[in-house]
Amino acid sequence: PIRLFPFADKVAVGVTLAAMLAACLRPALPTCPATGFDAPAAGTGKTLLAKCIGALATGGDVAVLPPTNEEDECRKRLFAALRGGSKVLLWDNVREPLGNSVIDSFLTSSLFADRVLGVSENVELPNRALFLVSGNNLVLTGDTHRRILLARLDAQIETPFKREFEFDPLAEVCNNRQALVVAALTIVRAYIAAGRPKAAKGRIASFELWDDLVRQPLCWLRERMAESGRDMADLPAFVDPAESIDRAASENPETSKLAALLNAWVTTFGTTPTSPAQAIAKANELNGAHSVLFDALDEIAGQNSKLNVRILGRWLERHSGQLCTGLRLVLANKTNGLKRWTVVRTVERAATDKATATVARVAPSCEIQD
Repeated sequence: PIRLFPFADKVAVGVTLAAMLAACLRPALPTCPATGFDAPAAGTGKTLLAKCIGALATGGDVAVLPPTNEEDECRKRLFAALRGGSKVLLWDNVREPLGNSVIDSFLTSSLFADRVLGVSENVELPNRALFLVSGNNLVLTGDTHRRILLARLDAQIETPFKREFEFDPLAEVCNNRQALVVAALTIVRAYIAAGRPKAAKGRIASFELWDDLVRQPLCWLRERMAESGRDMADLPAFVDPAESIDRAASENPETSKLAALLNAWVTTFGTTPTSPAQAIAKANELNGAHSVLFDALDEIAGQNSKLNVRILGRWLERHSGQLCTGLRLVLANKTNGLKRWTVVRTVERAATDKATATVARVAPSCEIQD
């Protein structure tokens, strides 16, 4: 039923197939990553594809929920949906960068608790809902990027909403749901009967059973397809859906900010312990020279055309110890409440920097002889 959707690459196909298996297995999975469908333009089929996945879980069309990043409202909507017995939660047409602590905990918890409106009582609900998201050019922030697998659609035309199709994919899912679910369970059963071979490297934390019963069977199936020798022209090419997590990590705005700051910090201060106020003073001093340090700090702590020391200090604390581009920020010392930070290199990064410095030192002395 998904054969006519314009998947951008093999990662998108793998993520969508994983979502189809997860839709059939969700009641048995304590936790399950969400699936996001994005595209460069409206009308590409994101919501329709999400509804097709949802129909595998429910047998019919699914309602959409208006998205929100405001944590209190987000908690209320998710709790109300679970309390109402929703099997599928579809956040449609997300326009802002998506990510907050409520979504993070919702996706990695088998139980979800909140206070019932109008009553001073906390209620704990089992969480077996399939979480789906759609939007144009979705951006995942913070830790949410590893909890939502992204499948990108791209029709590569200016008006994708004018396309015509020979069948209705949602109707096909609903009319053939039993056969599709049987096919999904057959894949999983075949994988179990084969002895559960390890087909994909690593294991996705917080979603261990999903990894065992969705990701591994898909990767095993991909290997079987490659080994069979049969004509595979009618079968979709796909890769490990977990590659979506790696891609999202590299595109995470917070990761980009951290990489820029660490490299600018170590270039400017070396290993000298430096406070947020000292870093800002140095950045302001160098700003006229188009300082990369100023640019990095401005992305993090810029406020009303100035660098805010408190915002920077909180941001540094939040990212303390996080490894990025072979560098990590560590607390060097704390005197009278004043924290000073330094950036340290990993062994691999130190070796790379040393080799680069050697090449830079030797290269100027090399001359071409006639």
